[in-house]
Amino acid sequence: MNKFKEIRNLYRIEEIKDEYVLIQINKRIEKLYIYEIKPMLFLDLSEDIQDSVINVYNQLLRECDFNLQFLISNRKLDIQKYIEKYLEYKKNIPILMYNLYVQDMKEKLKQEDIYETQMLIAYTENAKEDTSIKKVDKVLLKLEEIGCKVNKINEKEKYEELLYKYLNKT
Repeated sequence: MNKFKEIRNLYRIEEIKDEYVLIQINKRIEKLYIYEIKPMLFLDLSEDIQDSVINVYNQLLRECDFNLQFLISNRKLDIQKYIEKYLEYKKNIPILMYNLYVQDMKEKLKQEDIYETQMLIAYTENAKEDTSIKKVDKVLLKLEEIGCKVNKINEKEKYEELLYKYLNKT
């Protein structure tokens, strides 16, 4: 990724591996782990279940004796990207139906002010110490108990994409 080279130098990124990113913070090398969180629809739940979810979330926060950073991104929906993603699932559509669908979808999406939200959790630890990422993984599994999907990033290209998206200010 050519666009990533500038960010690598600017933010002192030493190396990107599949499991983590090595970054320099205050002359120390740190491992950065990123988790992608697919949130649940909290407002659609009954009041009792909402209370239960809040209790589990409070328990999660009490068990965190390590540094987590929550990152939330709201960006205007990229219509073309959305349509391309949809078409990956609908490859056997006749061309005429495809053209009608794309045109109709573009018109509808242009009329709406739709944003896509992405939520990440970042965790750093000293690269020389073995703080054990397994403890972090275990605590974050509590999010799955309340209905969220937790995916630990384990792919170099995905790390580069996320770092570029979150660090690039343009």
